[in-house]
Amino acid sequence: MNIVHVEVFYPPGLGYQINYIAKCQQEFGHKVTIITSTSKWPEGLGLTESYQSIDSKRQLPPGIYIGDDGVSVLRLPIFFEKRTFCVMHGLIKKITELRPEVVHVHNMLYNPAALTAAYMKDKIGYRLIYDSHAAHYNTDIYSSFLKRMYWNLYEKHALRYEAFKADALTAIGFEEQKMLSELLGVAPSRIQVIPLGTDLKMFSYDTEKRREIRLQWGIKESEIILITVGKILPNRNFEDIILAVSRLVKEGVSIFYLLVGGGIPEYIMALQMLAENLNLKEHVRILGARPRNELPGIFSAADIGVWAGGPSVAVREAISCELPVILSSDASAGDELTGLTRWGNGIVFSRGDLGALTEALKKVTKDSAVRDYMKSRTAIARSYLDWYCHAQRYLEIYEGDY
Repeated sequence: MNIVHVEVFYPPGLGYQINYIAKCQQEFGHKVTIITSTSKWPEGLGLTESYQSIDSKRQLPPGIYIGDDGVSVLRLPIFFEKRTFCVMHGLIKKITELRPEVVHVHNMLYNPAALTAAYMKDKIGYRLIYDSHAAHYNTDIYSSFLKRMYWNLYEKHALRYEAFKADALTAIGFEEQKMLSELLGVAPSRIQVIPLGTDLKMFSYDTEKRREIRLQWGIKESEIILITVGKILPNRNFEDIILAVSRLVKEGVSIFYLLVGGGIPEYIMALQMLAENLNLKEHVRILGARPRNELPGIFSAADIGVWAGGPSVAVREAISCELPVILSSDASAGDELTGLTRWGNGIVFSRGDLGALTEALKKVTKDSAVRDYMKSRTAIARSYLDWYCHAQRYLEIYEGDY
């Protein structure tokens, strides 16, 4: 098949959905093109600070780029860009030239190209697939009058038109399915849930790397390492983890908390000051962002992964490296994250509940048998996280076999 993926922002070499779905489908023998803008990620939102240590350029010149995975990436000039809203110039012309059999529009609620793809569908004759990554816990559409007015107009006109033209609608989780169903006015059963995955070939447990990295960090095998990998932003509840670590240290637990990622410098400094004020300077380390190929070794060196905020791609990567996980889950994000511990490989606590987080950490840090059991259950979890399986499911949808 001749498949075109459309996403306004595309950072190459990372573990996001579009990176791996396109890569896997290319390996399956299909012709795959990604159409995106010259911006790799949105300006602001703390993303530049998060990415700059591993990728210094937010923008590239327009043109065709061939990635390491062999996928063609067509970067179009930008007509207008404001935070997450980006309109590309020349999309109609390029879709006409490529004449795809399938157009897969990613992140449809944030992607103005979704409307263009709907308009061009009958002119070219391709199958049109949309996916959504937006849920109420990460998408604010009701907090002000202007937002409510915008989404009301967008919902009644653009979104309903896109849904009418779509051959299939998908979402990455049940909360995303719920929100898309509400906005489009369609039954949830019409929206298939295809979760995010991970690269099982890259992310696997490595005993030798565990030994090397712990030696490098000066941490004994008998000492417990908690780890969080991801963007360091204020909505990720890192303060709760540091406060919970403080309670455990006071109880005599030999524990280290390592935070791996880039983010807003002022916020990182505030976290460091919090750790110092709690006398945790030797127990809390913020390592900065690391190249993706170093993460499997870092996960292998740790004993427990902990994410106190919203969903993160890194959670799946940690599980793939046989790491037990402690994850937050509030009323909005529950289905998406809770599902990642359903094999007995982790614990879920209510987001913002410091006591529950502390108790979960106590249970796992103080009992090696609990950690060993959770680690053993990650083998089952890994089989559900394979990007190749998810890419194959999308191919079945493209062909109308679902």
